[in-house]
Order: sequence, then structure tokens, then C-alpha cells
Amino acid sequence: MDNLTISKTEFKNGESNQTIYLNYHKTYNNPVEPFDLNIKKITAHNEDNVDGSVNLDKNVTFKYARLKYPISFTTYKENLSQNVIFQVYEGGKWQNETSHSAEDGDIKNINTSKITYSKGSISNAKETITFTYGTHQIRPYKEIVHLNIDSWLWFNKRSDKYDTNSNSCKNHPCINLLYLKTSTNAWNGVGTNEKENNVSTHSIGVNIQRHDTETQDRSYQKVFW
Repeated sequence: MDNLTISKTEFKNGESNQTIYLNYHKTYNNPVEPFDLNIKKITAHNEDNVDGSVNLDKNVTFKYARLKYPISFTTYKENLSQNVIFQVYEGGKWQNETSHSAEDGDIKNINTSKITYSKGSISNAKETITFTYGTHQIRPYKEIVHLNIDSWLWFNKRSDKYDTNSNSCKNHPCINLLYLKTSTNAWNGVGTNEKENNVSTHSIGVNIQRHDTETQDRSYQKVFW
């Protein structure tokens, strides 16, 4: 923006307070380094041909951000708590943005079916989400939950443009949740800490590890029979 027109009705006692929003184009699969916008001088001109100017030294830094989220989790419990992380791209790598707040971007809501959720506040670049599916409900149960976030937090090298109304997980973050029975003779799971839960030593099974090369997230699942 080179010029800003302010109506005389917006002035009070010779002053007018204006809010100017600054933005830049962001692609969803190509991060860029932070850059600064420097405002050095503002010049004013009114309809009476009176000019004025003020010298400034104000800067604003734009950072490319993303929401890092888990892609898949398995549990036998009722409540499953996991962190999402707010990061920025700087120095050729992703770093946790510890100064991030909800005003900078957040999860607006999560679309679920039979699973309920709650989320905490952002602290030290992290936000905890707790997913709940009762132990009395039918298991095993699998559901893909869809995260509605501020669009500027969307990043994935294999993604399409952000669209919260799409059913595709290529347009917004999704998490695969699997709730298993607690019986040692049924399916069972292994969490991200690779610790087995309630598994019979006589069970025969397969341990599966999923590794997302983009987010570097690892999830573990084990199936017994």
C-alpha cells in the first residue's frame, strides 16, 4: 500500500487512529526464511494542500509458520492426550516458536464423530489436546479427526491448498485415532514411547512402526492374536 485515504469524519480533535494490516503471499509447500518490513517515513497531505511528515524507525518481522501435529495414535485407555507444536522456519530448519500465542494462530475446532475432545492453552510452543472415547463403547474403534486451523499454519510438502470444508486430509490436518480393547486376547497397542500395554507374554503379534519423513513423527502399533 502506497497511499491511505482517511476521511475527515475519522478525525477527532485533530487526530485519527488507523489500523493497517500487513500480509504476504504464502505457498503451502515451500517455506521461506523470515524477512523484515521497515517503515522509515510517513508523509501526509490534506485537501487544503497542507503537507506534513514524520520520520519513523519501525520494523516488523514476518515468519513462515506451521502447526506440527501427530498423524496417528493407538491407545487402550479412555483419554488420549497429545501435543501439537507451533513452529517457524528459520536458518534452514523448523524451530519451536516459544513466543507463539493464540492470537498468532490456533486450532479453531476439531471435527469428530463419536470421539470428544478438549484442548488447553498454548504454552512454550505447545498445546495439549485430549481425545476421549469411553472404555464401555464398542472397540476396536478407529476415527479420523479433522483439525480446523488458521490457514497460515498449514504446511505439508505433499499438500494442496488449505480448505477446512474439504473431506481430504491433503487440505487440512488430520489425526488417525485407534481405540483398542483391554483384553490380552484382543488387539492391543503401543504408544509413542514404545511401551507395551497389557499384552500377554504368550501372544503372537506384529509390531508396526510408522515414520513420517516430513514431520519426523513416529507412531507405533502392535496387533496380537
